[in-house]
Amino acid sequence: MKNKQTLFARLTNPKYIMVYATIGIFLVIYAVGAMLYGDKGFLTVRTFVNLFIDNAYFGISAVGMTMVLITGGIDLSVGAVASLTGMFIAYGTSVLHLHPMTCIVFALVVGVGLGLLMGWVIHYLNVPAFITTLTGMFLARGVCALISRESIDIHHPMIDALAGWKIYLMKLAG
Repeated sequence: MKNKQTLFARLTNPKYIMVYATIGIFLVIYAVGAMLYGDKGFLTVRTFVNLFIDNAYFGISAVGMTMVLITGGIDLSVGAVASLTGMFIAYGTSVLHLHPMTCIVFALVVGVGLGLLMGWVIHYLNVPAFITTLTGMFLARGVCALISRESIDIHHPMIDALAGWKIYLMKLAG
């Protein structure tokens, strides 16, 4: 009986309320989608899996943001730095006609460098994380605006090959 109480106590721990809220919101949105678009194929396993595949980059960012929030910090610059790295790759590949791997390496160095710089400012100069990352966000957005105010299409065989690359973990029935 004691194991059931401890399991129940662990499940009802207030620290999990955000996880339960996230799952609940997802289920409500999925139910609304099922009611509105169930007859058009929304309820298939493929659609459900694609919700996670097509938004994997949100999940990757969310893992990093979760670590920042767990440690009591905040990072407002994530989206802007991600946009800046994407802009470097697009501009370098399409406008400057550089090889995509060169652009990707440069974008990784810039993204990690900005993160290290902001982390250094927060840790060693004791500038609040909110102020530092807000400044980093405006810096990244400003550099993006300086590079181009328009969307840049990328036309390169390597990028096309990477976009079509898949890892099959298991074969789903259907």
